[in-house]
Amino acid sequence: MAIPKTVQFGVFLLVLFYSLDKQGFRTSVSSFFEEFMGKMSNLHGRDKRAVAASANATEYTLDIIINLSNPESLRLILNNLSFPILINNMTEIASIDATMVCSSNMTEYQCICEENYAWSFNNCITYGACDPIIGDTCGCINGLPADQFCQQNTSQKVTMVTSPTSTPTNVAFSQPVDIDVIITLNIPVSSLSNAINLFRFSLGNVAFPLTVSQTFEVIDVNFTTACSPTPTELQCQCESGYAWPCDMCGTNNSCNNVNNQMCTCINGLPSNDQFCQPITGSSFCSVPTSDMTTTTAMPISTSPPPPPDPVKYDLVFELHIPVSSGLNLSEIRNILKTIIFPVNISQSLTLTNISITTVCSPTPDELQCQCEDGFAWPCDTCMNNSCSNLSSQICSCVNGLPANEFCQPITSLSLCPKPSPDIFLSYSVSTTTAMPNTTTSTHSTSVSTTTAMPNTTSTHSTSATTPSSTTITKPPTTTTNLTTTTKTTTTTTTTNPPASLQSKDETFRMNLVFNNSYNEKNNRVYKDVESAIEENCKRNLSENCVMSNLRFSEGSTIADYTISAPNITDEKLQQVRVEIFSTLVAKNYPMEFVDTTKLEVNSSEIFFDQHILFTCTPKPELNFGNISEAVWIYDGTVITDDTEAKYTIDNNNTSANLTVKGFYRTDDGTYECRLTGNNGSVYVQRGTFSALSVPLIKVNPRSRKVGCSTTGTLSLVCSVNDPYKVEFVGNQQSVSGQEVTLNIGVPDQCRNGVVRDFTCRTIDTSPEYTQTIRLEYSTENFICSNDTFGNGPNGSVSEVPCVGDYVGGITATCFANGTYGNIQNNCIFSPVNELLIQSKNLNNISLPGFLEELSNVTVNYTNQITESPATIVAIVEILSNVANTVLSSSITISEISTQHILETAGILTINRARKSWEFINQNDTKNSLESDAVIKSFSSSLLNSFEIISTRIQNDSLNIPTAYILFEKNTLNNSFTGNFNSSVEVNIPEVDGTEKFITVILFASMDNVLPTREEDNSSSKIINGRVALIQPQATINNITLTFEIINDTLGNPKCVFWDFTLSDGLGGWSSEGCSLVFHENETVSCNCNHTTSFSILMSPYTFRDPILDFITYIGVGISMGSLVICLIIEAIIWRKIRNNSTSYLRHVSIVNIALSLLIADIWFIIGAAISDADKKNPPACTAATFFIHFFYLALFFWMLASALLLLYRTVSVFDGGLSKISMLIIGFCLGYGAPLIIATITIAVTAPSNQYIRENTVCWLNWNESKALLAFVIPALMIVVINLIVLVVVLYKMLRRRVGASAAQAGEKHVLVVIARSLAVLTPFFGITWGLGIGTLTDPKNRGIHIAFAFFNSLQGFFILVFGTLLDSKVRSGLAIKSLTSQGRTRSTSGGTSSSGLENLLRKFKRKRGSSGGYNTSSGGPSASNDSYSNT
Repeated sequence: MAIPKTVQFGVFLLVLFYSLDKQGFRTSVSSFFEEFMGKMSNLHGRDKRAVAASANATEYTLDIIINLSNPESLRLILNNLSFPILINNMTEIASIDATMVCSSNMTEYQCICEENYAWSFNNCITYGACDPIIGDTCGCINGLPADQFCQQNTSQKVTMVTSPTSTPTNVAFSQPVDIDVIITLNIPVSSLSNAINLFRFSLGNVAFPLTVSQTFEVIDVNFTTACSPTPTELQCQCESGYAWPCDMCGTNNSCNNVNNQMCTCINGLPSNDQFCQPITGSSFCSVPTSDMTTTTAMPISTSPPPPPDPVKYDLVFELHIPVSSGLNLSEIRNILKTIIFPVNISQSLTLTNISITTVCSPTPDELQCQCEDGFAWPCDTCMNNSCSNLSSQICSCVNGLPANEFCQPITSLSLCPKPSPDIFLSYSVSTTTAMPNTTTSTHSTSVSTTTAMPNTTSTHSTSATTPSSTTITKPPTTTTNLTTTTKTTTTTTTTNPPASLQSKDETFRMNLVFNNSYNEKNNRVYKDVESAIEENCKRNLSENCVMSNLRFSEGSTIADYTISAPNITDEKLQQVRVEIFSTLVAKNYPMEFVDTTKLEVNSSEIFFDQHILFTCTPKPELNFGNISEAVWIYDGTVITDDTEAKYTIDNNNTSANLTVKGFYRTDDGTYECRLTGNNGSVYVQRGTFSALSVPLIKVNPRSRKVGCSTTGTLSLVCSVNDPYKVEFVGNQQSVSGQEVTLNIGVPDQCRNGVVRDFTCRTIDTSPEYTQTIRLEYSTENFICSNDTFGNGPNGSVSEVPCVGDYVGGITATCFANGTYGNIQNNCIFSPVNELLIQSKNLNNISLPGFLEELSNVTVNYTNQITESPATIVAIVEILSNVANTVLSSSITISEISTQHILETAGILTINRARKSWEFINQNDTKNSLESDAVIKSFSSSLLNSFEIISTRIQNDSLNIPTAYILFEKNTLNNSFTGNFNSSVEVNIPEVDGTEKFITVILFASMDNVLPTREEDNSSSKIINGRVALIQPQATINNITLTFEIINDTLGNPKCVFWDFTLSDGLGGWSSEGCSLVFHENETVSCNCNHTTSFSILMSPYTFRDPILDFITYIGVGISMGSLVICLIIEAIIWRKIRNNSTSYLRHVSIVNIALSLLIADIWFIIGAAISDADKKNPPACTAATFFIHFFYLALFFWMLASALLLLYRTVSVFDGGLSKISMLIIGFCLGYGAPLIIATITIAVTAPSNQYIRENTVCWLNWNESKALLAFVIPALMIVVINLIVLVVVLYKMLRRRVGASAAQAGEKHVLVVIARSLAVLTPFFGITWGLGIGTLTDPKNRGIHIAFAFFNSLQGFFILVFGTLLDSKVRSGLAIKSLTSQGRTRSTSGGTSSSGLENLLRKFKRKRGSSGGYNTSSGGPSASNDSYSNT
């Protein structure tokens, strides 16, 4: 597009600071232009001239103001340029001329014209010439004119004059210098349709001032003149705010109506390269003489005072808005009303006011131009084309658009004459003027005027020099000759009141553009206001009422005055104000009346979340008329007309309403209505309102089932907080109070399933608040009974109210076992519940106050919030509503509001909230506050709200540290590196795009909130780093994060991000797109290809050592081999030990101990294989852990069975006692039953919460989360202690036993000794082994403990083989006999054994041991016989 490029090029053409600030710029200018234009055109010079000379070319002039320290540099640049400069084949720059240089000396600005340019005569006179005035022009003036520049001087050459105080050219100025540059653009019309509008639009999108360098700044670019061809010739039209000098607008070349005293269009382009100039007082041209003489108030040009006093400039803007655009003009008015003036644009520029004066819109017949309030058309503009009623002597509407003329302030215009009616009444007034010492009688002269006189004329004081006869327009009445004798006097407005008078200082506002001339006593405004005050003061207060100290001041126009009268009351004073307003409105002054009565509302009390209707109605005596516009303001801010607050005006246009959907605590404040009448007057009424807390009604029970067989009565209780009272509806026995009770019985016709509601309501409140108790009658069997939840059948749900400052209820379900369970506490802290309700109706006005209130509540009530899961869920819902509101309404969140959000969310993440979050995360689908439960994770929702909110925070560099969350927003250029709280380091090597922002939110304790749920729905790992939310405004494909490890006892780090889509929308940690870079020095570095919320997961520490692995697997292999040998030996000798019950039970224990340990070792190997697999299998790992746990416990409980057998036989060996079958049953129940119960309870309690196993280390019981490992350690160590105690008791008993004993007793003693010996070895061995296991938990990085544990643990099977089997002589003998029998070389007799070669071998073996053995058979007497081993 040609014009946007032209505008951009025109601005950046002056961005030559590289040349201005560096030496050798002359030689680089040409190359600069070639580079900037990209050599877009290769046209020959002749072709360029052809383009410029095209008849269809449109020429544009740009005036550019530049601040720079060395204007000589710019002159040299322009001298080195070659014109025209071709932008493309359709656009070129014809010329660039520097016109003037303005600089500041110690006292004032001096503006010096460049060569061949000069100031006009008017400017030379107005601002004062600082060089000689030659030919009505000068080259230097004292001052800086508004939007005016030096014009080309065609009459003579003007040499630039340097004042004595000017700085030499080749010395840098100490103050910036303004340079005006005029740019002429030639654009072929055929290249672009609607060229001018597009040019204006493009120019409007350039932001000024444009800082190019430290010494170079483009202040503004103004579009002044547009020349375009017509079918006959070229026409040059001035832009709004500009006009041609009068000497260029003769009747021969003007193409507009010069009657408007402004020339904006000429035929042809002036040959002297002159362009339209800013409109000033000198821009008004003389108009041709006509029959009607019109006096026009000319703008008063005042020489600007010397700096530093400010200079005022009036700028006129003209906007053309297509009707099809749908733009509502009231929106523009509302925007202007919201702007608080003055607006400081820079240190030296202040915008004092903006006023809409004229609105032109099409009608079916023609264009109509309507003046805004406080403005009117000059009377001569309204002749024959007025579309308003002139009876008010103010013309506010004309048909058509006057050329270069707009509505003027009413105060600067004269009243228009009224049209003459059909009937006239002539008053003949004879006036006699009393002169000193001489009385002169004068004759009458008839003069026609248009002044309306009252029915009776009474002149108090007047000054007359000539007699006159006046013709007055009146209805038919009787003609009266009135003769008035007057004296020449001086009128004064200040009178000293009597001492007894009361004085009141009063003020009112007039919607007029202030003019200091209003303070002149002969000014019409002064006289009208003075008259209105005096007349109404005398009428309503006292004839002695005196007005004094009348003074007008700015903003718009404020009248201050003092009235003095006896006995001034507020009622009478208000009546004076009303009638002053009415009087001045009748004189067509746009007034502002402030009503001191309070705004009307539809309720005497405003409760929280109540629907409120504000009504604003001007008093009839004000004669305000119809309302044309209504604006509502809250605490100084205009209320937006939207779904939350709706504007309405009644059908009669006499009353305005504001409907507020819900009134909340953040809405407390002052409300103001500003009504605008058809005549421009304004009516203001205010009121301050605040919301009351809703009555907190509690009923008990809230809902319950009642048995039809219930006897007696059921008490229903209803209570409310102070100062409210409640009662039950529709019950005669009910009374009112802060707590009332209603006793009801079961109806005679009780049927199953009948529901009955009892309503409790507040009294004396508007609106009425209620709570309902629901009872359901039932014929079922009631099995549950509880003081809190009452009685109920199986499956029934009972609900009771919350206690304290909580709202909601607590529900419980009756289970089949007769107890209440599944207790759900849905109690929300009351202040939070109010904020939850309000969060559903937020807008850009209420949001900041709401977030501040939310932060205050959260910080001040930390304990109440963190201990209540339902309250935490409510705050998460609030933050979610805030996120959705700012996103859907495109609301920008300020820095202070961001801090309030961080403070609120930070409280939710502290350690005190951890238990509540554990409950919430375990019941993700049960805690929705909506009626229908949906799958929703509130921890995931909290993080998602932050991701949304972070995109709507203002784009500034921010650093907001709070107690628990750190927020930083920084600029993002080509790369980014940041260290945040020494906990997380972010490095982005490359960014797609520049001048963006990146947001980093660092959570100190988000691990309390987010579960460690992963892709496979497992949660065995731990969040071991800060959670960092990274939100850039550019696409990031490579980001590196370095986390500081929180707990260095954890291992196996995993780089993860929070994926909101995992687990069916519950969310979880995912490692997709992230990889581990390194893990060293207590830091973990991760690299990801995307941005979101990151952290690291780590497992409980696993000691990795090759020696440890070698010992474990070799030892377990030896152990398993030993256990297999042990079982084989027991099978070989099994028949030999069945006759002796004690020996039999001992071997049963040994076999089960060996078998349990063997199976446990097998499952240990299976679990290790599952843990080391790349793909985790949680169900298989859970099964392996269960069996390992079960069989290791069985090992210990069979050892306990052996100890108990030893104790039993030691204590009751001679007393018979339990049979073998009974002892076997006890042994198996103890050996397998107890472990099964413990293992089953452990998995049932911990598995539902995914806290049974430590999946990512080995398949074994969890320690960090649930401490499930204690379910093995405690029983095992307790058995070790019990066995040691048994050993002490047995040794004591055996040592006290008599030496002499029968053979049977000796054999029994041998068995007991063997049991004691094995227990004495195995018990400490197993105790030491699992004691070391506890040591690996307390000191996981101790290499020695790990190796010792692995060594002892892997040799358990070998020790059982040696001490439980091989050291038993009977077992060895049995093996020997079995060996001889199998070879067929032994024979057995009742007296002993005999053998050949083997006998000698055994003898040698026995001889070496110093003993011999053999079989002995003895009878046990009357009791049962016992076979036993004995040593000989």
